[in-house]
Amino acid sequence: MRIGIITFYHNSINYGGNLQAYALCEAIKKHTGCAVEQISYDSSYQIKKSKRVTVKSLLRPLVKLARKARQGLKDFGIHKKLKIRKKAFQRFNKDVIRHSARAYTKKDISACLENYDTFVAGSDQIWNPMWWDSVYRLEFVPSNKTKIAYAVSLGQKFLSYGQEDMLEACMKDFKAISVREEGSIELLSDLAPTAVEWTLDPTLLLDSSDWDLVVSERRVKEKYLFCYFLGDDIEQRKLATALAEKYGLRLVTIPNIMGHKRKCDKGFGDIGLYDVSPADFVSLIKHASLVITDSFHATVFSYIYKKEFVVLERTEHKAMSTRISSLMSLIKLNDRFLSTREMASIPYIEKLTPIDYGRDSEEFLYMKDKSIDFLRRNIK
Repeated sequence: MRIGIITFYHNSINYGGNLQAYALCEAIKKHTGCAVEQISYDSSYQIKKSKRVTVKSLLRPLVKLARKARQGLKDFGIHKKLKIRKKAFQRFNKDVIRHSARAYTKKDISACLENYDTFVAGSDQIWNPMWWDSVYRLEFVPSNKTKIAYAVSLGQKFLSYGQEDMLEACMKDFKAISVREEGSIELLSDLAPTAVEWTLDPTLLLDSSDWDLVVSERRVKEKYLFCYFLGDDIEQRKLATALAEKYGLRLVTIPNIMGHKRKCDKGFGDIGLYDVSPADFVSLIKHASLVITDSFHATVFSYIYKKEFVVLERTEHKAMSTRISSLMSLIKLNDRFLSTREMASIPYIEKLTPIDYGRDSEEFLYMKDKSIDFLRRNIK
């Protein structure tokens, strides 16, 4: 049995996205024994339409280039460091994640059909209507091939009638469908041809011993607090700084994580690292004395490696916190999700008791077994 997975992988520079892409390959291989790989899909490719050439159309790209050049001179050092980070991602994608030798585009994606018996869509927000792409919905795969959705995310709580129609049409040939957020079951149940199940993010299907096979060596020798913020909240950064000072820890960060210069990261932290691959990202969590984050996957790895950690709510995108609150409830660590300003404070954090990692919660163990069973039942 040959399995091909479609998710955000090719040219991705997202730590969580790359790590879940790696994890689903490894989980399927580990629990089914099937040959599996990511299908390298370049979603950025677009067939360019011919346009009428005018003086204005010729000058427009030159004006944009001049603006970028002026800004580039100001931020040259940061851009250079971000290129180093991108290369670290590319090495991980190429050398660590199982993937097809050929990169496909929407124009030629059907050429991969003969290489796989079963196609898996997922995980991540590949069915988010904000950036829908028919390839991620496996619309290029004919009905005589097995199609499965594993822990796909819609990234929102509501669907329009048009979105419902599109999803219903694409799901009609799916053998099995599971979602990453429990709330998505209600959105898809009346549209799907089969029962929609709730499964874990792929990163949670692997144990620390599995992740140790790819994690890099320790990057920072001193004891440190690892801070990983996707949001721009200045007050949250002040809290991280205060925590590090209180416990006598170096404050380690990954600056400008969104791929561009951010004012909120200027002067923040003691050690700002740019050459950080996904394997380094896991290492920074594994060896930290304390982790503070607003990221779902940083939360996942803090839990996997049994770290002391707290999670803050992203003030700009509160809807993104749904999956974090669901996870914290599942692992019985709700008090570590600091969802209010009152909770996100030194006095509150000081009152927290050390995390008891003696045994995973029954609910989490059940979900993990259920998720693995989903793969075993439907990939055979």
